[in-house]
Amino acid sequence: MADPKTWDLLGPIETCPRRITVTNGSYTNAGNHVTREPHQIPQSEQPEVLAIAMDSVSRAEEPALQRNGRLVGVLVVGAVRIDQDNAQLRAHQLIEDIQRAMGDQQQKFPVGTQFPRFVDARVIPPAEGMKWIGAEVRYAAHVRRS
Repeated sequence: MADPKTWDLLGPIETCPRRITVTNGSYTNAGNHVTREPHQIPQSEQPEVLAIAMDSVSRAEEPALQRNGRLVGVLVVGAVRIDQDNAQLRAHQLIEDIQRAMGDQQQKFPVGTQFPRFVDARVIPPAEGMKWIGAEVRYAAHVRRS
């Protein structure tokens, strides 16, 4: 049996941020540490890490897709160590890097999957005792169920 379409959507989304490196003109090297398993973000010395996760599945917004499609919300969540002098700036830079990495990547997405559209982004303050500040970018895409 094939993987669920929602899981298939995460593959290309995971691939896009892997381009985020200073060598490629980005602010950060977050592309070196990308996972689809958000609970496995390493508590290590890495300055930035990214996790890709499904946020929601809802009824398709486009009338032509309402019978056979779903709108899938996807989160690209980044973490920046707060022991840096410029952690807030780095979180903003990470959001910019994510948005640029997702741009012009339509060819990576399979037939029957809409290219994800940007929904919103925010900086997430660290919880008490945490060593990370968060950066969250939300996308949405229509996928056909079968």
